[in-house]
Amino acid sequence: LNSSKITVHLTVSCHGVANLFLQFADFFDDLAMTQKHSFFIEHCVNIIAAIFAGALQPAAGMSTTAFHLQIRFVAAGIVRVYLDWLHDGQPVSLAALTAQLNVMVNAELAGMPPKMRVQEA
Repeated sequence: LNSSKITVHLTVSCHGVANLFLQFADFFDDLAMTQKHSFFIEHCVNIIAAIFAGALQPAAGMSTTAFHLQIRFVAAGIVRVYLDWLHDGQPVSLAALTAQLNVMVNAELAGMPPKMRVQEA
């Protein structure tokens, strides 16, 4: 797999989060303002980190511990940016925010190659 396929996969992940925010806007708006459902925020981070862990492998020379720290860092950042966007009155469009996040996420995870998938016959 080449790097453009990783970019597409990570872009789909960010767009999936953005679509959830649109679909359940009232819930996420309340979540961003009150922070009363921290368990849900943690669950979102865990899901995104699991997606990255399932799709990527550590960069050359990277320990498993560092790999998991890196993907959790990125996953938490994605969730936090969207929550801040809601809390701050949505100063840019969701599309612009998601596009910028895609650039940042791809840069942060650039050295991590995709896991090879076994193709079924």
